[in-house]
Amino acid sequence: MLASCIAALPLAFPHASTAAEPKRLYIANDDHTDYMWTADAETYAGVFTDLLDYYLALADATEANPAPYQSRFNCDGSY
Repeated sequence: MLASCIAALPLAFPHASTAAEPKRLYIANDDHTDYMWTADAETYAGVFTDLLDYYLALADATEANPAPYQSRFNCDGSY
């Protein structure tokens, strides 16, 4: 029984590889906000401004680093 389960693994995981392949992981910040759920518009405007200022400063602080170590931020422009 165990041998048949092991033999079936490549069928269950067709993209799995036995070779040690390097993997690249991308971590992205997802700062989802339910607008007007926990605060008023004025509070959200301040929070969003602080968020943008933080990530702009972080981009400036890391711009001299090699590309993989530079901070990046994507502002989707929506509430």
